[in-house]
Formats: sequence, C-alpha cells, structure tokens
Amino acid sequence: MTYDIPSNLKKFTCLHKYGVHFLWYPPKFSQSRLGNKKTKGSNACTIIALLMAKNVHKSSVRLKCMFTSPTQDVLAKLFSDAIRKGNAIHQDLFKNCSDDDQDTNLTVPEAMNAAKSCLGTLTEWKSFVYRNEMTANLYAEMQRNVKDWQASPACCHANHLYMILIAHNKAVLFVMQFDANCVLLVDSHQHLPYGALMSQTRLTNLENLCLWYSHMLCNAVGSQPIAYELSFLYYKCEKRNDKTFSR
Repeated sequence: MTYDIPSNLKKFTCLHKYGVHFLWYPPKFSQSRLGNKKTKGSNACTIIALLMAKNVHKSSVRLKCMFTSPTQDVLAKLFSDAIRKGNAIHQDLFKNCSDDDQDTNLTVPEAMNAAKSCLGTLTEWKSFVYRNEMTANLYAEMQRNVKDWQASPACCHANHLYMILIAHNKAVLFVMQFDANCVLLVDSHQHLPYGALMSQTRLTNLENLCLWYSHMLCNAVGSQPIAYELSFLYYKCEKRNDKTFSR
C-alpha cells in the first residue's frame, strides 16, 4: 500500500547549493510525525532507510529530475510509505518493551531482520565501522568501496548501489544510480524549521554532498561522532545465482 500525500505535506522548499539540489519537506513530513505513535520521537530510521531502498528499487524511479513532476511526487509517496511502514514495524517490534527499550536504534542487520518480509532480495554487500573524523574522511571511505563495486559488482544489478550511513544514532540512505550519474541522499529525520530531507547531485559531485551532510549533522549535534558506520547493499538477481554472475 502506498499512501496519498495530503496537500499540506506537499509544500516543499527547494534549494541549490554547492552543485547539490536540496528538497526540504514540511515539518509534519518526518519520521517523528508520520505514523509515529510515540511521544518522544521515532527511532525507526534504519528500517525506514531500508524500506526506502526497496521502494526506489521496486518503482524503478529515475533520480535525475528530483524537482520536477512526476519524479518529485513519486519520491514523496515512496518516502511517506517508507516512513509510515518503518514506524509501524519498529513500534510492533518493541510493543511489549519498556519505554527505554522502545527508544532503541537498530543496526542494519537488526533492521533487515525486522523488515525482512518487506525487503525482497535486498542483500548486504559490505559493512565497516570507522573511527576517523567523519567530516574529513566520509567521502574517501565511501568512494573506495564504490570503486570496488564498479570493478567487481556482486550481481547483475550493477548500476544501482544502496548505502546506509549511521552516525550519532541517525541512519540515512544514499542511493546511487551509476547509469544516470546520480546520487540521492534520503534523511527521514526532522530538521527544524523543516521536516525530512532529500538531496540529489551528480556522482562526480559526491564529495560536496558528503561534506555538506557531515557538517550539517555535526553542527546540529555539536560534535564529531566517535565512530560511524557504512553499510553497502544491493538487490540480488532474482533469476540467477550471484555466484555465477559474470560481467
């Protein structure tokens, strides 16, 4: 089921800086507001990131024209669906737990297990925890693994790669479409005075996107994260065994 978007949630703020397109959603469009029954906010961001990866994959939406219809409207519906379902899965997972346990942030494997019935053949390729300075190193760490994927992809869906970044207990999704020379950042958290965020740029401008997000997150929290995690995921070919795949 994909939810319709009420008109009051369609008042986007569109900006362009550093070669990056930013699409800020209204305050009520975020994981703390859409489908969230808790009073203290939502901790479902890792599940939401996985569900958004699934929605993008299943819809086959192209990310090059994020500000224009129908792409903007399609992405809003896919995003709303991921947030609402992600909150529902997280709330069901911890429904019999204490208030403190309900505030648990899930790892990528934990979130994949919780949402496994919804994710199809989404598969984790690699995952790393880094203890260097995120602002200075995120792009280099990300790009190193992207080059490895392009040199030796794990399956025939080689043009698409999904990455989940977890830092300061916040998970965000990067969607890479190599054939479109495009990367999309999806952040379901609220960023007052706005709500959730999508950012899109060319792959050749990924460094600027990484720098902007790192500075934004660290400035909001007030410090660099002690560690951050990058998980790389892909959709396993459904009609052939990955081990037999050859380029």
